[in-house]
Amino acid sequence: MRESFFEDAARKAAESLGEPPRIILTGKTGAGKSSLTNTLLGKEVQKTDVVPCTQDEAEIDWKAGATDFKLIDVPGFAEAGLHAKRVEFILNNLPRAHLGLLVIGAPDRALQHEADFLADIRGVEERFPMLVVANKIDLVNPVRSWEPRELNLALPRTQKELNITAWSGEVRRACRIDEARLLRVAAGERYDDVENQYGIEALKRAIFHALPDVAQNHAARVLQVEDLKRDRAHKVIYANAVLAATAAVVPIPLASTPIITAIQAEMVLAIAFIYGVKLDWRQAVGLLGPALGFLTGPLAFQELVKLIPGFGSVVSSGVAGVITYAIGMTYLHFFIHGNFKPSAEEVKEVLRKQYSEAEHLKDQLKNEAERRKK
Repeated sequence: MRESFFEDAARKAAESLGEPPRIILTGKTGAGKSSLTNTLLGKEVQKTDVVPCTQDEAEIDWKAGATDFKLIDVPGFAEAGLHAKRVEFILNNLPRAHLGLLVIGAPDRALQHEADFLADIRGVEERFPMLVVANKIDLVNPVRSWEPRELNLALPRTQKELNITAWSGEVRRACRIDEARLLRVAAGERYDDVENQYGIEALKRAIFHALPDVAQNHAARVLQVEDLKRDRAHKVIYANAVLAATAAVVPIPLASTPIITAIQAEMVLAIAFIYGVKLDWRQAVGLLGPALGFLTGPLAFQELVKLIPGFGSVVSSGVAGVITYAIGMTYLHFFIHGNFKPSAEEVKEVLRKQYSEAEHLKDQLKNEAERRKK
């Protein structure tokens, strides 16, 4: 019976991490897909020769300690004898993909294939998310004038800025996409050519926000943009705090304690995953030990008040939510700083502060739990 509980908890914990994103990547030969892929991954996984580098569909694992992204690289776009076949391949793979990236290399203005392709996508799945990456903007005239740190495309003044804005405007109109779906970037000649890169962080953020919720834990982990990881962790913490508050509505003393502990363990596991460490469920429970020991008082109160008919479960709900939120924020504090094995004293010190700061959420979490129970 005990083993069955652990197996069930481990399965639910794995499910709580979501699923790895699958992204379809395509564009004409020479658009800079290989360079862009290398820059996004932070390592060379695709060759960047002058001759066409990729001839067949390829699945590329984008890793951060485990396989977290799947890039489906589709070559042959707009090439005689291949284009129709490649478009058909992409359309057939839409149901198992979360996002599409269409890469267009500057200063290409022959955009009919791209326009037709996006129209085909809309015809098959109108709501399928597509981002258009206007790549190689460093090659827009004047080519020698390239200072990415000084570039201001929001208020273009220099000839380079004006030309980039004009060209990307042509791309947007031809592709019939919103401004937010067009990302202007320069991937650089190498993935580590940071000084000559432009717009990569903005592209990562756009990828993250275009993905469905189920894929964002993996995305936050692998994209390595700190505020995306932190924001995603906050969302995980609040969702689990509400879940714990909902579980605590059970009016029988001690009945909800194992459920709430499992929720808290899954939360810690998910936060660690976002920050690049894959714990198993038992390790997550072990990490919780010092926190649960320190919170013995509030936990005992939470269960004792259930003896008060009609009133107890409501009070208990708010306490459970606050405790879970404080625990989540405590371990997030450590994980942000790379500390995945905090001492008991460290946990107590941070948790005391986080519990005090979280108490103002008690009514909010209680009300959300009551709403979900209806």
